[in-house]
Amino acid sequence: MPHAEPSAVLPRVSPAALLVAGLGLAVAGIAVCLWLSLRQPWLGLTPYVPDNGPGLIVAEDTGDWRLLALAAPGGERMDLAARDLLEEPDFLRTYAEYADFLARQDRLHAILSGDRLVLYPATGPPREVRPSRNRPLASLPAAFWFQLAFAVICLGIATAVWAFRRDRAGTLFGITGLGLFVVGLSAAVYSTRELALSADLFRALAVANHGGGMLFSGAFVATLWHYPNRLTALPAARLSFVVFGIVWVLDSVWWLPNVDAGFRYPLLIGLVFTMVLAVEQWRRLDSPVDRAAMRWFAFAWFAGSSLFVSLMFLPVLFGGSPIFPQSYSFGLLLPIYAGVAAGVARYRLFQLERWWYPTLAGFAALLAVLLATPLVAQVTRWPQSWALLAVIAAAGWIYFPLRVWLGRRRARRRRARDLPLLGDALDVLFNPRHESGRDALWRGLLERAFSPMEIRRERDSSARIRVSADGSTLWTPAEDGLPGYSLRWPDRGARLFDDADLRLVETLLPLTAYASDLRGAWEAGAAAERARIKTDLEDDLAARLYEQILRAGSDEIADAARGALAEVRLLIDQLDAGRRPAAEAIDDWRAQIADLCEQGGVALAWRQYGEMPARDLGPQARANPLRILREALANALAHSRPTHIEVAVATGGDDIGLTMEYDSDAEAPSRWEVGRGLLNMQARARQLGGELRWSQPEPGRIRLECRLRLELGT
Repeated sequence: MPHAEPSAVLPRVSPAALLVAGLGLAVAGIAVCLWLSLRQPWLGLTPYVPDNGPGLIVAEDTGDWRLLALAAPGGERMDLAARDLLEEPDFLRTYAEYADFLARQDRLHAILSGDRLVLYPATGPPREVRPSRNRPLASLPAAFWFQLAFAVICLGIATAVWAFRRDRAGTLFGITGLGLFVVGLSAAVYSTRELALSADLFRALAVANHGGGMLFSGAFVATLWHYPNRLTALPAARLSFVVFGIVWVLDSVWWLPNVDAGFRYPLLIGLVFTMVLAVEQWRRLDSPVDRAAMRWFAFAWFAGSSLFVSLMFLPVLFGGSPIFPQSYSFGLLLPIYAGVAAGVARYRLFQLERWWYPTLAGFAALLAVLLATPLVAQVTRWPQSWALLAVIAAAGWIYFPLRVWLGRRRARRRRARDLPLLGDALDVLFNPRHESGRDALWRGLLERAFSPMEIRRERDSSARIRVSADGSTLWTPAEDGLPGYSLRWPDRGARLFDDADLRLVETLLPLTAYASDLRGAWEAGAAAERARIKTDLEDDLAARLYEQILRAGSDEIADAARGALAEVRLLIDQLDAGRRPAAEAIDDWRAQIADLCEQGGVALAWRQYGEMPARDLGPQARANPLRILREALANALAHSRPTHIEVAVATGGDDIGLTMEYDSDAEAPSRWEVGRGLLNMQARARQLGGELRWSQPEPGRIRLECRLRLELGT
């Protein structure tokens, strides 16, 4: 996908530090929720809404009974109603109903906060009871822990994305997780109350809940405006947050017509708008992989949000009740984040790779504690407080020794990595036998030195070693044949690049200068050996072949000796490591092809046009075109019996085009059986970045065409 817009948010914070901060925020949020929930007065009742009739039903092991009202001793009796156990005040339609609900909650909470109160059952005399000042931890229901788990999951995945994607899209997605984190925590407190909360606390939690929802919607609209491409130059992120922020403020002070206009309608409009943005983003993507990623991302978002809206919002808008308890309906939003996690593994959403999963380990541990606590309590029938202590103790006994062991193992691995590092550097830089693979060896050396999450070869490499402003990236320059690289997130994201890393690269790079001298000496020795072989060929083998030509008893033997002598001369030319002007090489090609045509009794028409290449040609760039022309000519003489051959050489820039055309009584090239000669010609063309194209422009004529890149010839 295209490069995303950079973000200046937390530029110098390492991924590990940001993940730890997110984990700390999760722990702090859970602690606040526990404090708010446990400091409430508690009767020890389990009330629920009856199917019909007044009051509430209280569940007990000895049998359920109906509670009609309660009152402070000597105070006015307050009748109970089903709406007192309303899980979510958003189910109310008007602000007047909302205000009445909060007033009843405040009155009930005041009665519960007294030293004593009176219960009025449907049958039997009133009962005077003493409420507990604090709610026991064991009384918190599974719905409470489920909503905390939902909040932690959303915050964990969003923080992981934000930690490693420091651009606008990653930041906005991180904010969506923060919004859902606030939604889950606030709802966990008021939706699992025993009977009532104070109006001030309930109102504050409800406002925070709406604020988290608006923050999530605004951030998700902004995310799809910027991911994977920015749709317009408008400041969409700011505009989205401003619009949803204004709605939240107006809803908080009850200045909108009703609760629907203050909460449900804005969220529905945001959902529809994100659908439109997703379609537009998908239309602008060209790559099939990018489109698949966008489809997966959009499916995860729309599946979860649409299910939530269908089960929770639409029934209320049509005057009914939610189909599913809200405490567990938050699980319908998890496909958004689970889908992103699956998309990372399948389509690399947000450009996260395999290191995505270790970043969630801390959140997974916290989530495991939250999920294991009610499970242990149910299996062992312990109070939840005992179960929580047992789970935390077990986690400590397992997690901390395991962490120490892994830390020591990592330290040993780091020492084992650092000690042979200099030896590897010397092997990479000074061993001439590694010349052809020095790029891969240098890359491996950088990977061992820094363990980056991502390493990429740079075409336009930096002229010096430098680190990005946010400490996430280090660039190495290209020196002495070594390519330049960019490295991101050292030690798998556990830290940022610093001055020590610059000094390490500065230590390794000067070795390339000394390595150059060593390779120069090795190449000088190789050049001397090539010169000796070249002299032997010129003075011995070439002389013997020339003598064979002079003493040949027939034209056939003389022609064969001339062909062998031409091949020896070509070998001698290739042993000359120096470069020669292109004009000189082309003249040699023409002379040799002309000799072969003369020997074969075929007329040659040689045409040459275009500007001569400015660069001199190396041995391969001189030999391969000639070998292709010679093999094509030999093929024509052997199979087509031509009378006239046309050769055209087109030059321009660093490329050269070769064309050979001749009359032929052979079949069309498409029906030829590919033999060793044709394969050799194709291989030589590919060495110079070309392909051979045989054709029959008209009946009785054969044409060969190819275009070669001379700069590839060494």
